[in-house]
Amino acid sequence: AVPAVLRGAGYYTAFLHMYNDSIYGRRAFLPGLGFDDVFFSEDMAEIDPAAAAAGGDYWDYMEERISGWYYSDDYMADLIIDLFGEKAGESPVFIYAVSMENHSSYLEDKYDEYDFPFTAELSGEARGALSAATQGIANASRSLRKLTDYLETVDEPTVVIFFGDHKPGLGLEQGGSVYTELGMCPADSSSWTAEQRAEMYSTEYLIWANDPSLLPAEPGTVIDDSSNFLGLTALRCADVELPGYWKMIEAMRQESLIYTWEYFVSESGESMLQIPDSDADALRMFDIASFVLRDAFSARYITDWLL
Repeated sequence: AVPAVLRGAGYYTAFLHMYNDSIYGRRAFLPGLGFDDVFFSEDMAEIDPAAAAAGGDYWDYMEERISGWYYSDDYMADLIIDLFGEKAGESPVFIYAVSMENHSSYLEDKYDEYDFPFTAELSGEARGALSAATQGIANASRSLRKLTDYLETVDEPTVVIFFGDHKPGLGLEQGGSVYTELGMCPADSSSWTAEQRAEMYSTEYLIWANDPSLLPAEPGTVIDDSSNFLGLTALRCADVELPGYWKMIEAMRQESLIYTWEYFVSESGESMLQIPDSDADALRMFDIASFVLRDAFSARYITDWLL
């Protein structure tokens, strides 16, 4: 995993999540991915001096940092800044931070007020859902600006990779979604074309650096990519030697942008529902990759025939 590779290269590695550790057993398995420290909502006093000073009033202090039902992205930016400032003088730093503010549910009363009205003709429920998602996106953007404003002032060469792994889930109780009311896709996902699937499973991402020479392309460049390959981008930006697994991922990047059980997008950007049978090299590569992943997850070694 990326944190394990970076820790092996001398980095301090931390996982920061703006929710509690109640699901998926995350506190137990995340250190196995290579994180030195793991922080959830109950651990913020270890990063934030004001939270530590709150003592028995810790949860009252944390309550004041809620926005849209979850701990705010603004507070997450503060925590990243505090943690980075504490650790950056000791070693290179890798922080994987998971936002929660713009998580579902998207309801009209998620925020007390909204700063971004829109004119689309939507049902009342859809209007409330889109308002909540839009406000959350705006708040995330502000928090990103706070973080990059700080990082522009530090001497350490620093890269930020900012991404979401899916669009907001804007389903409606009466059926369909905000996306269907906006005419982006049919309500029945089984009838979606490959192009609609690619669009509905796509989000924007941003790679920022306080030194343009650290970027993987010229500033302002727009590149279609997959979150599957952002780990590779992080390792390339860090200029560390790639282990065999990530060399395999790099080879896969030459064959496709995305390959899931839902759809396939070729390296040239063509969307399809599956890999063409005629592309034997791609089929073989993804068969091998699937085997390697299953092998790794079951804690066995790759067999000699594969190598």
